Amino acid sequence: MGYNKIWWNYRPDFWTTGTIGTEMRDIAKRMTSLVDQLQRKEAYYWQKFSAMEQSVSQMQAQGSWIASAFAK
Repeated sequence: MGYNKIWWNYRPDFWTTGTIGTEMRDIAKRMTSLVDQLQRKEAYYWQKFSAMEQSVSQMQAQGSWIASAFAK
């Protein structure tokens, strides 16, 4: 999760009034919101992926145990 809300760095302080300044602030806020959503979604999928890897590992262990039980 290496997104650091860099969008605010591109908002010059001298654009604080007027239509363009307002639009720039609105766009910067929207971009920050989208980055936040992306970070939450990324964390969600990492959590799901980790749980899946754990399940696969458990299934492999069970498979190895069953294979050794039948090999005897």
